[in-house]
Amino acid sequence: MTAAELYTADLEPREVTMARRAGMLAGTVASLAVSLLGMGDTPIGPAVADLVIRVRADGREVYRSGQNDSQLADSMLETVRRELN
Repeated sequence: MTAAELYTADLEPREVTMARRAGMLAGTVASLAVSLLGMGDTPIGPAVADLVIRVRADGREVYRSGQNDSQLADSMLETVRRELN
Protein backbone atom coordinates (compact mmCIF):
# COMPACT_ATOMS: atom_id res chain seq x y z
CA MET A 1 0.00 0.00 0.00
CA THR A 2 1.35 3.46 -0.90
CA ALA A 3 0.95 6.69 1.02
CA ALA A 4 -1.08 8.03 -1.94
CA GLU A 5 -3.71 5.41 -1.13
CA LEU A 6 -3.97 6.80 2.41
CA TYR A 7 -3.53 10.55 1.82
CA THR A 8 -4.51 13.25 -0.67
CA ALA A 9 -2.52 16.37 -1.51
CA ASP A 10 -4.20 19.44 -3.00
CA LEU A 11 -3.92 23.19 -3.29
CA GLU A 12 -6.80 24.99 -1.60
CA PRO A 13 -7.42 28.68 -2.28
CA ARG A 14 -7.26 31.02 0.67
CA GLU A 15 -10.42 32.86 1.65
CA VAL A 16 -9.95 36.55 0.88
CA THR A 17 -11.19 38.72 3.74
CA MET A 18 -10.84 42.50 3.99
CA ALA A 19 -7.86 42.11 6.35
CA ARG A 20 -6.19 39.62 4.02
CA ARG A 21 -6.88 41.90 1.04
CA ALA A 22 -5.13 44.74 2.88
CA GLY A 23 -2.22 42.40 3.63
CA MET A 24 -2.05 41.38 -0.03
CA LEU A 25 -1.87 45.02 -1.06
CA ALA A 26 0.86 45.72 1.49
CA GLY A 27 2.75 42.63 0.33
CA THR A 28 2.54 43.71 -3.29
CA VAL A 29 3.85 47.18 -2.46
CA ALA A 30 6.67 45.66 -0.37
CA SER A 31 7.58 43.21 -3.16
CA LEU A 32 7.73 46.01 -5.69
CA ALA A 33 9.89 48.13 -3.40
CA VAL A 34 12.28 45.25 -2.71
CA SER A 35 12.49 44.41 -6.43
CA LEU A 36 13.13 48.03 -7.37
CA LEU A 37 15.95 48.18 -4.83
CA GLY A 38 17.42 45.00 -6.32
CA MET A 39 17.22 43.14 -3.04
CA GLY A 40 15.62 39.97 -4.39
CA ASP A 41 12.64 38.52 -6.14
CA THR A 42 11.07 36.54 -3.31
CA PRO A 43 7.35 37.34 -3.05
CA ILE A 44 6.28 39.01 0.16
CA GLY A 45 2.74 38.91 1.45
CA PRO A 46 0.02 36.55 2.55
CA ALA A 47 -0.42 33.13 1.03
CA VAL A 48 -2.72 32.85 -1.99
CA ALA A 49 -3.15 29.08 -1.58
CA ASP A 50 -2.49 26.35 0.95
CA LEU A 51 -0.84 23.02 0.22
CA VAL A 52 -3.03 20.62 2.21
CA ILE A 53 -2.55 16.91 2.92
CA ARG A 54 -5.58 15.01 4.19
CA VAL A 55 -6.40 11.47 5.27
CA ARG A 56 -8.51 9.89 2.49
CA ALA A 57 -10.67 7.88 4.88
CA ASP A 58 -12.09 10.80 6.86
CA GLY A 59 -10.79 14.01 5.25
CA ARG A 60 -8.84 14.93 8.38
CA GLU A 61 -6.15 17.51 7.71
CA VAL A 62 -2.64 16.38 8.66
CA TYR A 63 -0.56 19.14 7.06
CA ARG A 64 -1.16 22.70 5.80
CA SER A 65 1.37 25.15 4.39
CA GLY A 66 0.59 28.59 2.98
CA GLN A 67 2.09 29.32 -0.44
CA ASN A 68 2.51 32.88 -1.70
CA ASP A 69 3.94 31.99 -5.12
CA SER A 70 1.63 30.07 -7.47
CA GLN A 71 4.48 28.52 -9.48
CA LEU A 72 6.20 27.31 -6.31
CA ALA A 73 2.88 26.00 -4.99
CA ASP A 74 2.33 23.96 -8.17
CA SER A 75 5.87 22.60 -7.97
CA MET A 76 5.48 21.68 -4.31
CA LEU A 77 2.18 19.93 -5.03
CA GLU A 78 3.81 17.85 -7.78
CA THR A 79 6.67 16.96 -5.44
CA VAL A 80 4.36 15.94 -2.59
CA ARG A 81 2.19 13.82 -4.90
CA ARG A 82 5.28 12.14 -6.36
CA GLU A 83 6.58 11.40 -2.85
CA LEU A 84 3.21 9.99 -1.76
CA ASN A 85 3.30 7.61 -4.71
